Amino acid sequence: GLMDSDLSGFADWELAIDETPSVFESKKAANGLTWRFLDEHFAIVAGPDLNAIIPSATSTATTADFRRDVMAEPMAVLHRRACTEQYHVLTDLDEWSSLAESPSWRWTSIWSPTKLQAFSRVVFLANSFHRSLTYHVLSTIEPELSWAMYHRHGNREFERRKLTITYFASAQCATRGLFDKAVGKRRLSQIADWVAGQVDPENHIWSCNDRDRALLNKLPSDRLSPRQAGTNDFAHIDAATMIYAAKADLDEREILQRLGVDPATATQTREYETIYQFITRTSVRDPASTRAVQVYVYDHAQAAYLAEMLSGAGYVDVVLNPVDLGFLNAVYDAAAGRPKKILTEEELSIKSDKDRIAVRDRQRKSRANRANGAIKKI
Repeated sequence: GLMDSDLSGFADWELAIDETPSVFESKKAANGLTWRFLDEHFAIVAGPDLNAIIPSATSTATTADFRRDVMAEPMAVLHRRACTEQYHVLTDLDEWSSLAESPSWRWTSIWSPTKLQAFSRVVFLANSFHRSLTYHVLSTIEPELSWAMYHRHGNREFERRKLTITYFASAQCATRGLFDKAVGKRRLSQIADWVAGQVDPENHIWSCNDRDRALLNKLPSDRLSPRQAGTNDFAHIDAATMIYAAKADLDEREILQRLGVDPATATQTREYETIYQFITRTSVRDPASTRAVQVYVYDHAQAAYLAEMLSGAGYVDVVLNPVDLGFLNAVYDAAAGRPKKILTEEELSIKSDKDRIAVRDRQRKSRANRANGAIKKI
């Protein structure tokens, strides 16, 4: 609501935004048959790298018209964002007609915070905001904005306590691709069995990706949704498990790289920070507690992030505890029969450049073929 509202009447107001808002969104679409409809209502404006999507100068359709039409409704969000200056809407397409041969495409929207300048002062109340995807994207897309960091120091004194972070994989991180494979499903089931034997059902909370719920339902207590930031309802609980993956896909990684943003920040924001917010719902947030806290995550990278954040609190003694259930040092999916190729950022950048050139070559050939066809018909 804040992102889409007219804020011009708030000149004498101060705004405090609790938590980090998500300003970057990237969506896939496929319009092999309906590209002419897109061509009628949207224009593609060439940019230095990614191109902008804006409303067509000849289109009179409103976003309400899109929402009322069953076939057009999926593009209503694209239309609303393309019609407002509060969003940058981007694509790597050069022209809509290229979808006739390659129907899959992606559009990305980035909310601009410049409208917030209507307020006299704006404060984001967020953990590690300067490390977030939002901060890095906005710093790139709106370089004229200036940011001042404030560190709030609470008055509460916390008792020291020990917190053990147990993880089950060192060489292979949690990924959607792994968890969707048979080998990944077996690993999730193994973790659920093991953790279930370690925790008290009355003193444990857990969460996971929705699609993995059936595999982890052996975990004691009811599953909670991943996003529990802000609640104190579980401050009496001393154990938390979160087996979770939320990394950018290859297309999103390419978009971020072309914006000049390290794709790793997406993992930190969507995955690591979500896990951090979940596990800190436990008694680690209770100032008077001295009880030991047990945390269970999938991989070492997640555990290391939590260790860094919690150690910085000054009252938590963190211990990392690797547990080998048979895949602690596995570096590839054995079911696939060969090692998984892990691309470096440089290799990924080269691959992205090659893929982009290939797509644009196909688009140029498509234009040439259509032109030749038209000449022949004449």
